[in-house]
Amino acid sequence: MSVFILGTVAEPVEAFIAWLSQKSADPALAKQVASFHAKWGKEYGVRWDFAIFQSCLETGWFTFKGDVKKAQNNFAGIGATGNGEPGESFPTVEAGCKAQIQHLATYAGQAIADAELVAKHTKSVKNWISGKAKTWEELAGKWAADGSYWRKISAIATEFSQWHESYPQPKPTLAGKRIAIDVGHGSYKDNLGTGWEPGAVKPPIREWDLNTIAAKECAEKLRSLGAAVDIFQYDPGSPQLTLSEKGARSNGHDVFVSIHHNSVDNPNAQHSLTLIHTNGTVEDSKLAQSIEKQLVAVCKVGDGGVRKQELGVLSTVPSSVKACCLTEGFFITGRLPEPPDQLAKAEGGAIAQGIADYLVQG
Repeated sequence: MSVFILGTVAEPVEAFIAWLSQKSADPALAKQVASFHAKWGKEYGVRWDFAIFQSCLETGWFTFKGDVKKAQNNFAGIGATGNGEPGESFPTVEAGCKAQIQHLATYAGQAIADAELVAKHTKSVKNWISGKAKTWEELAGKWAADGSYWRKISAIATEFSQWHESYPQPKPTLAGKRIAIDVGHGSYKDNLGTGWEPGAVKPPIREWDLNTIAAKECAEKLRSLGAAVDIFQYDPGSPQLTLSEKGARSNGHDVFVSIHHNSVDNPNAQHSLTLIHTNGTVEDSKLAQSIEKQLVAVCKVGDGGVRKQELGVLSTVPSSVKACCLTEGFFITGRLPEPPDQLAKAEGGAIAQGIADYLVQG
């Protein structure tokens, strides 16, 4: 099964730290590396769990018996080409971790400005490596000459998974939080009457079906983190409410997110987009930015950014709700990197991760 370089991680960083405290030759350093990989992996949308596994392989479980030495703070052999070439050195542990994450993001096709890049090596080769490896498997023979590079990283990932099955799970990070997830469209009421509508349609794809898939996946992940989640879904026969009435139902929740998908008469139009109300608050913007970052990393359809718009479903969300926004995961009418139902499921996980990051980090 392919593992994309870009994506989110379900397990908390504490689990990796606990594992490394038992496995690595330098638990204190491994803890720093895991923490900084998580920090910068989330920033750039990189699978930081596999960056940790990569560091375990490259450093020999932090023994540094190869050409790269501990003092270099280089945990992935950046610039080390063999035959005694030690590669690049970084001033701090965090700088070395950030450089590794950026190098991975560049391989996956992210455009990072030279001024932002930490590693000189990344700057010098980015035009050659950009977009050349979307998955971890594709790094074999590129990041390292070793054709079994992926197999070795995968073996470490399997070892962690087996260990994690027996690991005492930490207290859920979202315990005590209440989240409302609104499935866009469905039963409605407006000044012309009542009815049911599926949103955008590109036969056989209906927006409402994708909204439902994403909402259920989002709720499942949030519940696994300890949150109480209410899904507002308006099936045929459900109470017929106005958009304002739907938004008002979020009273008593910490966060309200309405899930939608876009459509346009242009097959080349494709991106994720997160909206807040024209009168949206700073907290609304923080939530939207956190979700949009995850949507871009996971859906891989482009970044439409965070925008303000007059939105009926958000207009009456009570002020007691800390933050609210509306997501447009992708255009159902545009070209997609995978089947829409599969992408919608991944999208739901991304929205959940964005919500979790917002609530935990504040």
